[in-house]
Amino acid sequence: MLSVTQAQIDIINDPARFKVIVAGRRWGKTHLSLFDLLINNDNGCWKFPKMKNWFVAPTYRQVKNIAWNILKEICFEYPQLIKKKNEAELSIEFINGSTIELKGADNEDSLRGVGLNKVNPDEFAFMKKEAWTEVLRPALTDKKGTAMFIGTPDGFNYFYDLFQKGKNEEDNYKSWFYKTIDSPFIDPLEIEEAQRTLDARTFRQEYEASFEAIGGRIYYAFDREKNKTDQIYNKNIQLIVCMDFNVAPMCWAIVQNIKGIDYVIDEIVEYNTNTEYMSKRLGDIYGYGTYYQIYGDYSGTFRSTSSRTTDYEIINQILPNSTIRTKPNPSIIDRVNAVNSRLCNAKGERRLFINPKCKIVIKDFEQVIYKEGKREIDKTSLDLTHISDAIGYYIDYEYSLKGRPIVYQREN
Repeated sequence: MLSVTQAQIDIINDPARFKVIVAGRRWGKTHLSLFDLLINNDNGCWKFPKMKNWFVAPTYRQVKNIAWNILKEICFEYPQLIKKKNEAELSIEFINGSTIELKGADNEDSLRGVGLNKVNPDEFAFMKKEAWTEVLRPALTDKKGTAMFIGTPDGFNYFYDLFQKGKNEEDNYKSWFYKTIDSPFIDPLEIEEAQRTLDARTFRQEYEASFEAIGGRIYYAFDREKNKTDQIYNKNIQLIVCMDFNVAPMCWAIVQNIKGIDYVIDEIVEYNTNTEYMSKRLGDIYGYGTYYQIYGDYSGTFRSTSSRTTDYEIINQILPNSTIRTKPNPSIIDRVNAVNSRLCNAKGERRLFINPKCKIVIKDFEQVIYKEGKREIDKTSLDLTHISDAIGYYIDYEYSLKGRPIVYQREN
C-alpha cells in the first residue's frame, strides 16, 4: 500500500497557495505530488466534486513511464471512487466528477486554454520558466487555483528563484527542503554507496538537494550568505554609482565604501529606458545636488550617430555634482578576476558585500556563466550580465593597475 509520511502530510495541509519543495533523489517527490492532487483540503479530487487537477512533468515520456503507474497504483486501491480511466490521455475521472490528468511540459500547446483548480509541476528545475509564467499560472486564474512545485535542484535557475521566494514567504509562496536521508524509507547504506560512486558536487545536488553552481559560473567566489550585508544608505558617506548602458534592462548599482569594504546597498533597474530617465530616477531617490562618483562602460564616452551628446554628458547635465571615472574596458578575464578577488580572495577575505534587497545583483553573481568551451561571457539571457558588468567597471577601475583611468567632470 502506498502512503505518505507525516512531513508530507504537513505540507499537503499547509494553507500556502504556492508550495515549493526541494528534495533529494528518492525522497518521494512524485508520490507527494500525486497524493496532494487527490487529498488536498482546498481542491483535492477525492474531497471535492468537479475539480480539474494536473500533474505536469518535464516530458510526456516521464509522465507515462513513471507517474502514471504510481497514480494507478494509488487509485486502484480505491476502485469504488473511480468512474473512468483513460490510458491514452493519462487521466482518471472519479465518481464525483473530478478529474486528474498527467501532462508533459515538452508540448506546451497542449497545456493552453484550460482552467485548473490545481497544478503540480514535478521536477520543475528541468522545465522552462515560461511553462509556468505563460501557460500554467494563467490556467489557475479564474478558479483561484493552487500549485505545488517539486524537484531536485539543477543549478541556480527559476526553480531556485521560486524556492527563495518561498523561503521569504512572498506572494503566498512557501518552501520546504529535504535531503534524501530525511525519508524514512531510504536505507542509510544506499546513501553511503552513493557517496562512494558520485563526485562531491553531484552527490550534494542529487542527494542533499543542494543548489550547485552550473559549470562555468563566472563569479564563483560569491556566496549568498557570506557576502550578505545589512548595510543601508549612509548620507554621510560618498555615493558610488556603477552603470551599464544596456537599454532592456538598464542597470545601475549603488555602492558605498566604508573603511576599504564595498557595500552594494541598492540597485536601479528599468526596461526600455534611457540615460536621461535613469539619471532622474537616481536624482529622485538620492538627490539632484548629491555628489556622485560614477563608474561605467567606456562606451558611454562616445557620441552616437543619433545624438551629439554622450551618456556621461547627459548624466552631468542632470546631476551636476558628478565625477565620471572610466577607462578603456579591460579584458573580461581581468575584470572578472578583480571582482572575484573582492568577493573572496585566496586568504578567505571578503571585501564586497551585497544587501539582500539587490536581487538582480545577486542573481547575476549566481547565474552568469561562460560560453561553453570559451572564456567569453554568455550573453544569451537578456536579463543577465548587465549589473555585474557595471560593478566590474568600478572594481577594475579602483583595484586594478591595468589601463589608464579617465576622470570626466562637467565643464562650467
